[in-house]
Parts: sequence; structure tokens; C-alpha cells
Amino acid sequence: MNTSLLIENLRRLGCQITEDSGEIRAIHYPANFSQSDLHALKLEVDSSIILEPISNNSSVDRHNESVARLDSVGTKALKNQNSAYKLEQKRVDISTPSFEKQPVADLVDSFLSIALGRGASDIHLLSDEKGFHVSMRIDGVLSELITLDANLAPSVIARVKVLSGMDITEKRKPQDGRMSLSLNQKDFDLRIASAPVVQGERLTMRIFSKSSEFATLKDLNVPKEFQDLLRNACANLYGLLLVCGPTGSGKTSTIYALLHELLNRGLNIVSIEDPVESIIEGISQSQVNRSIGYDFSEGVRSFLRHDPDVILVGEIRDAETAQAALRAALTGHLVISTVHATTVESVFSRLNSLGLQSDDIKVALNGVCNQRLVKCYCENCVENSMNELGHLSVLPEKFTGCSSCYYTGFSGRLPLLEFVATATGDVAGKTIHEQAELLHKKGLIPKSEVMKVAQA
Repeated sequence: MNTSLLIENLRRLGCQITEDSGEIRAIHYPANFSQSDLHALKLEVDSSIILEPISNNSSVDRHNESVARLDSVGTKALKNQNSAYKLEQKRVDISTPSFEKQPVADLVDSFLSIALGRGASDIHLLSDEKGFHVSMRIDGVLSELITLDANLAPSVIARVKVLSGMDITEKRKPQDGRMSLSLNQKDFDLRIASAPVVQGERLTMRIFSKSSEFATLKDLNVPKEFQDLLRNACANLYGLLLVCGPTGSGKTSTIYALLHELLNRGLNIVSIEDPVESIIEGISQSQVNRSIGYDFSEGVRSFLRHDPDVILVGEIRDAETAQAALRAALTGHLVISTVHATTVESVFSRLNSLGLQSDDIKVALNGVCNQRLVKCYCENCVENSMNELGHLSVLPEKFTGCSSCYYTGFSGRLPLLEFVATATGDVAGKTIHEQAELLHKKGLIPKSEVMKVAQA
């Protein structure tokens, strides 16, 4: 079967095609598609390909329309490779595509708006022998948005570099940059990282929403018992509360939700973050700037002169910050922070390695919350997912999925927490691993998600 010719003919007939790495995953046919045409199509394609009628105004329709536009904009950009790039404003509004924009700029704005609109946490740009891949991570799942012509890679990467303040002439060593975007009156900050690879360069963009709307503990689906434990740890309004877990485990969301519990209670709340991920009304938030010597420890020492009740420290990552946070906790302030550690025991080892004395830690620490996130099956195709080989695989597998989950098989994530009150040292309730095993037995997550938290 000539895939490219088949796709071209189907699109002429009004069909919408969902692809993954050049392979057809699903075909959506229009309402006027005859039964004979459908029968002929079933004979032509592999039985694993999903055939569905097009539903009016469905999310998959809108997604496919966006991807189709990306494809056409990419073709237009390919014909205009000599476009110049100029950064005209610090914050770029990508809410509405403009035909006055240069084709490459329009292409970049288009895939950024799709990713931001779908709530992606990361965007990946990477070239290989098959083409230039644009992928995005949603709910922890990395899926490909579109594959463009490989010749577009230098122009697209140059455009992103210009917007993020990077050197477009430097391709031999890694670079870091930042940009600000506006989409539908919502502001986002993006952190950009480039790296030289065999096929040229790859770019990864991490997305941070600047929206003042942020979730509560209940919104995050934190179990009631853990909500109470976290609130109790803040009740005295002094001491140190730590949230630990690996990168991407939802630590920042949890501590932001804790701040929500403390708002509008007559408290002076301040934060030192890197970066400030969301603007929260009623809190004095400060951005770390190491280029001028302003780091977490300096921020804590400075804010102690502003009569704070609660101090949020984005992360305890060095001895100076650890000492400053401990002193603040011991002098009658509530300090909430995160630590990159995978177990509660390793939190204590980490604090000791940063020079804190065990006796001081016992006096200051209100508790340690260990956290993980696990991907949940899409409720519309959960039965199919449970019958696939990936359900029992210890390694992550691709699932067939459905149009509701964009053929990933997953929709949303659940937090798994364990809390240790330092006075007892006992884990409250079931461990994270036990909670994950229970979710797997209920058919809500695959075995690979259980294995991911097995060492928690």
C-alpha cells in the first residue's frame, strides 16, 4: 500500500487522517461517505487502523484541522527559506494566525498555539532521517504532533532562538533561553534549551502558565486524609514543611495549592522561586536572578526583614539555602519548600549532606510529603486499554486510544502521596507503591506506572 498516495486520495474525499511517525493510526470519513466506499477502504487498509465517521465540532476534528493547517503552513514556509527573523516585541501574541507574518513565524506560532491550547508541559523539536518532528508532552505522555520536511528545521530553530534571546549562529554547543507568549489573553513563560545532535540541533521548550488561577488540594485530587495532614502541618504557622519527589512529580502544584489554603487569612506570604510559574494575587513573589547574585538564600534573608508569616522557597538545592530556610523555620516562620529526593529517608540524608544538624531538623521539621504522579487511562477507552498487552507490561507501551485522548490511551494524572510526621517517623496510610498497585488492580493504570513508583 502506497501510504502517501492513499492519504492524498482520502483527503480529496474529505477524510481526516491521524498519523504517528509516518504511519496511519486513524481515518475519519465524512457523513456522505458511501457504504461501498467504506467497504473498499476497509479492504485497502490494515485492520489495526481505526475507521470512524467525522463528528461535528469534535475535539479530534479541531485538532486535525490544526495539524492540517500546520502541514500547509510548513509547505509554504519551505518555499520561503530565505526569510529574515526580527524580534519586534518582548511578548509575542499568538492568539490569531496572521497572513502578514512570515511563513516560518506563522508555522512556529501555529504549533505553539496548539500545544498551549491542549495544556502541553513541553514541546520537542528534533530532526532525523524521516523528517523534522514536532512533539509535545501532555499528562506525561510524549506524542508526535506532526512531521515536517527536514529542510525546515534550521529556519524553525532559528525563529525560536531569536524569540528566546539565543545566538542563532551558535550551533556547536548547548544554549538556554526564555520567551513570553500570550494566547487568548493568557500569559505563558517558556524556557528553551538547545543541544547539538548528530542530525543538527534539537530544541526543548518547557511551558509555564502565568495564570493567576491555580488548583486547590481538592482540585488536584489529593485524597482527603492527605489534605488534612498537609493542613495540620501548616496549622502552627512555624516550622519547615517539605515536599519531595523526582522532576515532574507535581511538587510545585502541591505547594501552590497549599498557598491557596493560606490565602485571605491575614497572613503576609512571600515566595522566592526559579522561575515564578504562576502569578498569585495576594502573595509577594520574587524571581531568582543568579547573574546578579540573587539566589534562594539571599531571597530568604532579604524577606525576613519584611515581617513574613509564610515563606515559600522554590527549592532547597544548596547549603546556603538550607541554612537560611532552617533559621527562618526556627525563628517562628512557616517555611514551605521542595527537595529533589525520591524517598522520605533520602530527604534527611540530603539535608544532612547540606550541613544541617539532625537535632535541628527534628525540631524544625513539621513533616515530609513524598509525591508521585501516575497516568490514568482515558475513561472512554479504558476497557480496550485493559485488554492490550501494554496493560501488563513493566515497560511503557503505546496504546490504541480513541479520539477523546488523541489516541494515547491516557487522560489526566493522579497524585500518589505519603506523609511522614517527623515526631513519629511513620508513613501515614498506604505507601505510594501500595496505592499504585491498588489502582492497577482496579484497571485505572498500566503495570508500567506501578513499576515507575516501585522504589518510592
